[in-house]
Amino acid sequence: MNRLFLVLDLSSALYVGLVAEARTLAARIRPQGTRGENAHALVDECLAEAGAGPGDLAGICVGIGPGSFTGIRVCGAMAQGLAFSKRLPLYPFSSLAALETASPAGFEPVAAIAANAGRYYVRQRGSEAMLTTDALAALGSSSACLAVSGNLPDRDRLAGVFARIAALEDGADFARIAALALAGDAVTNGVLRPNYLAASAAEDKLRAGLLGKPETHP
Repeated sequence: MNRLFLVLDLSSALYVGLVAEARTLAARIRPQGTRGENAHALVDECLAEAGAGPGDLAGICVGIGPGSFTGIRVCGAMAQGLAFSKRLPLYPFSSLAALETASPAGFEPVAAIAANAGRYYVRQRGSEAMLTTDALAALGSSSACLAVSGNLPDRDRLAGVFARIAALEDGADFARIAALALAGDAVTNGVLRPNYLAASAAEDKLRAGLLGKPETHP
């Protein structure tokens, strides 16, 4: 069998998929709020549909957030458990970066996952922060697509300022998400670093006017 990769994320909605040679062999998507333990059954369904077993996996692409704290923890623990016995590499990816794959060509993607208290985890041009609804709406334009997953409490308002709203659940491209993950560094020691996007760090970034500017590293 060609190199087979599992894609797994529970940061907003629950989605799992199997990808080989840039082709999605099987996928399952469940709405936000689906119990995390159902993910194991969905992985088994995907493997059966692809005619494969856990031993055929070459690695696991795992969403590390931001998003639901519980979903991030469950996803990480599940990926680590699946990888441990076979010593499989883990390929972490930003759950917000994965949302950007839902944006149609020709639009600037702005990815968002609803948090608590009227705030959103947001990614624009490679930078991530936690924003209020007002701040998210300010990013809207006639050329911007709001890429989302899970609940969108302010849909009517946001639909009025963004050219389009695209939900990952309506057509997740697992091959693109896998490519995103595989382009990063593999984790071979089983230790994942969740991206909870702490509010304090986001507020610092907002005050400095850094949202939307590419990340720079020394």
